[in-house]
Amino acid sequence: MTNHEVKQPAKQEFSRFATNIEKGDTLPVFPLLEPDNEGGLGAVLVGDYVANDFVNYHVARDPDFRDKWLVISTTQSDTVPGGVTLTDCNIFSNASGEEAYLQSAARDVPHSLELADGLFVDPEVFVPPASEDDIQHDILYMAKWYPTKKTELLVELAESRPDIRIAIYGWLMASERKREKSEAYREEIMGATALLANVVIHDAADFSNSETHMNKDGSAVLGPLTKTAVRDTFMHRSRTGIYLSEETEAVNRFGTEMLLCDRPMIVALPTYGGMERFMVDGETSLFCERTPEGIANAYDEIAENYDEFTPRQTFLEFGGRQKSNEKLRDIAEELAASRGKTLSKNTWNTYGGDLWTFPNTYGKIG
Repeated sequence: MTNHEVKQPAKQEFSRFATNIEKGDTLPVFPLLEPDNEGGLGAVLVGDYVANDFVNYHVARDPDFRDKWLVISTTQSDTVPGGVTLTDCNIFSNASGEEAYLQSAARDVPHSLELADGLFVDPEVFVPPASEDDIQHDILYMAKWYPTKKTELLVELAESRPDIRIAIYGWLMASERKREKSEAYREEIMGATALLANVVIHDAADFSNSETHMNKDGSAVLGPLTKTAVRDTFMHRSRTGIYLSEETEAVNRFGTEMLLCDRPMIVALPTYGGMERFMVDGETSLFCERTPEGIANAYDEIAENYDEFTPRQTFLEFGGRQKSNEKLRDIAEELAASRGKTLSKNTWNTYGGDLWTFPNTYGKIG
């Protein structure tokens, strides 16, 4: 990680961020550490696509804001944050995009490839089941209802392999702009699987009309189910998980949650992100082509050699909530030292990979 002098924003462009503030909506802002009264720096994680707006918004209200806070951006989709120029550090796991980053406008902002949101999953919440007697599904897929998630590949797989039991848990896109397409895709998948005996569909709306709930740390999660409910209802009852999305992905959180439940993952390539580095082929996961045939071959290989996979053990060698927060704090300490300062002595708010927070949480900043 390269040190640099903190750049003050040259102009105020924070309309998108300010609009969400005024509406009281959730925001991709997670406070890690509040500043103390002795000059110790606070730290905050911010989604890369609002990071510049976030800085401008707060500096406009408090010219000393940058003297109190470290601002670290994180990419959930793992696009290269080449335009995120006002932060202290940018985190992204797409190693193939590093060269482009170093040629971008953000090249002077330190960056780290060591972390991604999916690495912060809590191994004390996502644990192996007490018994393997309740396996109801061979493949589990959890994803938003949207065409880029490629859920239709599982429909094709189910039609050609009636012996493979498939469970799909989906939820609608929160974005109003994408909502109509999301609803149409949900209906398409439900219609296509209506007569398939080996496919079970669960929609988030089946459990509650609430689209968001709060974790204990103040972060927000799409969907009505708590982490333990998701674990017990789906993960512990499934033999493997699958990742199909054709868009970039830092490290898919559903995938790492499955790993900690000691369930191997089938990962369709390419993901154009960090999945290839952190989902270890042949140990935690098996990589395959993004086709029904590729999925079937991967599943058969996992089923035949199930005991040879070490999902939880291997993942905990480099990931997990505690280990990842230690890495994140190391980054923050190095950033503080580059300013000739130290971190605040206040309590670190342990990050769990869920970036979005409600107003009463992100309102602690500034």
